[in-house]
Amino acid sequence: MKPGDLVKSLKMQYLPDGNKKPPGELGTFVGFATSSGYEYAEVIWFTRACNGSKISSIQKNLIEVVK
Repeated sequence: MKPGDLVKSLKMQYLPDGNKKPPGELGTFVGFATSSGYEYAEVIWFTRACNGSKISSIQKNLIEVVK
């Protein structure tokens, strides 16, 4: 995975109204970051993330490159 790759979320999202949003949200991979020895991915999502921010962190194993 390299910066600029189109990625897809594999994470099920739980919405405030109690409904679930299936995996598949698309975004642009920004890069990997590390905090306290934990490496994670940063992605700019095409739709808003659950926390209201377009860029967010996600576990590396919860995204995949779209081919």
